[in-house]
Amino acid sequence: MSEKEGQEFFLWQPEKRSPPKRSIPKNRCIFVTLSMKIDLLNEWQQLWDHPEARKWLHESTTYNEKLAFQMPKSANFNKVFLLEQLELRDKAKKKLPSWNHPQHLFSRIPLEQCTSEALALWKKKYFSGDFLIDLTGGMGVDVWSMSGSFEKSWVFEQNEERARLLRHNLALLGREHVSVFPQSAVAEELPACDLIYVDPDRRVTDQRTFSLEDSEPQVFNLLAVWLQKAKKVVVKASPMIPLQESMACFPVPPKTVIALGDATELKEILFVFEPHFEGSPEFLVVAKDWDETQSMDFSEGKEGRFLWDPHPGHHKLGTAQKVATKYGGVAENDGGHYYAFSHFFPLPGTFHEQVWENRFKEKELKQWMKENGVNRLQIRCRQFFHAPEQIAQKWKIKSGGDFYLWCYQKNGQPWLSVTKYPRF
Repeated sequence: MSEKEGQEFFLWQPEKRSPPKRSIPKNRCIFVTLSMKIDLLNEWQQLWDHPEARKWLHESTTYNEKLAFQMPKSANFNKVFLLEQLELRDKAKKKLPSWNHPQHLFSRIPLEQCTSEALALWKKKYFSGDFLIDLTGGMGVDVWSMSGSFEKSWVFEQNEERARLLRHNLALLGREHVSVFPQSAVAEELPACDLIYVDPDRRVTDQRTFSLEDSEPQVFNLLAVWLQKAKKVVVKASPMIPLQESMACFPVPPKTVIALGDATELKEILFVFEPHFEGSPEFLVVAKDWDETQSMDFSEGKEGRFLWDPHPGHHKLGTAQKVATKYGGVAENDGGHYYAFSHFFPLPGTFHEQVWENRFKEKELKQWMKENGVNRLQIRCRQFFHAPEQIAQKWKIKSGGDFYLWCYQKNGQPWLSVTKYPRF
């Protein structure tokens, strides 16, 4: 498909027609998800053309189920569809704060699957060039963000309705230079570009998968062709992906593997490929206030006893030991999941001040709790013979509070450690 054809589609306008009168049966909850198949953009245009519905779209800033009963029974617009849009808009507030235009239109599954705005904006900073091709548009958050760092951008979305939805939202966000193609991309027909970005669909069947092998497009089969077209290929994957198994299936090694997340949670994995690269991959973690793609160094903080539970990205990539060693930490448990430090460092994950430790004995723990006026603990276990819920129930410990109880194996013995967030 030529760029001109994509631009023609990009200028598509929904057909306008008079809104039909609709009624909601009695005793029916009208704020459920729409089960009927509808044309989202035509349905949306009817709402927007209806003065009363448009008033709700402008003024309803917070969704709650009571809204269903505040709408007049005589209203002759699709209340179910309007309420669903208000609900999805409310869900998008935290995930996509910049997508707050009253005419933004959301679809449930693409919204659930899309990346967060914070991670998309990081990609805009990290990837740039003249020409971007996104092969899997979806909700369009990544192409919306990254296209701000490219002179020209193409995006493919094989689901025609989602492509129309994508075009609608990108226009509202000022991305007129993005060409939208309502089809799957043919790898051999792609033009030369700076970056090909792929977020494979993991819901090809009824069951969601975490494997690239069971996703579309087929990354393992098409990667070699993509690398003939682009200076760089980026493949986004689920944080649950079997990492080593997937790495073994790529026809060429990635140059960089990046674990992206927020302060305490891993959100996605990026495999970054470049033509003719044959070395060993570099494994990097990006989290809140932590970016290993940039030069970073920290000086020693307050002296004391500290326990570090690394960010899930470090656990996923197997780089926790490397980071701990760099800053003077040593493995605290037999499995190498926790690390002890003699100084404070703002490392990603949880970095706690250690206030007590002993063998796995209820009596000693209860005595310490009594002496320090502690009646609640947040219990954490990793590869331990009891789950946190079992320990809480057996020892009658209430959950919550400012102190954490860590249970692990140390020198072959079950061990307890109590920590709290440091306050200096």
